[in-house]
Amino acid sequence: MVLLKLRNTPKNARYVNCLLYYAHQELLDNINNWRAATAGTTNASTTSGNASGSVCPKGWTLPSGGSSGDYKELVDRYYIKDDSASNTKLQKAPLSFVISGRYYYSTGSLSDDSSWGIYWSRTATNSTTTYALRFGSVGINPSLFGYRGDGNALRCVAR
Repeated sequence: MVLLKLRNTPKNARYVNCLLYYAHQELLDNINNWRAATAGTTNASTTSGNASGSVCPKGWTLPSGGSSGDYKELVDRYYIKDDSASNTKLQKAPLSFVISGRYYYSTGSLSDDSSWGIYWSRTATNSTTTYALRFGSVGINPSLFGYRGDGNALRCVAR
């Protein structure tokens, strides 16, 4: 099952909100959630750098991750700190991030849907993780390492 939701954003906003979940039983033949989000352009040998593709619409891509990536740029541009006020700022317009929870591939369960959101980036960190943005009751981290098999939300950015 794939659920895709686009949220309207102001014309000058660079971000469009896409929530994408994958049911565990649909992840066959070593295709994990990050690989699916990157449109199959990545595999275990992708250990660094940015994925070349994504499921984002034409002219859009997944944000880059890491200490100089798009998510870090976003938190700097909007003066987002690791506090509750900034957590609220992420969820309000024009950013409109959603606390979406995550799908744990190791347990086959969807959880944390009322406490935090994790958004994929297109940047690999090693053979099993990629950079992601995490926010919610656990704080804000624009350079989290996320396990590729988990199901996380994604945000597409204009190129």
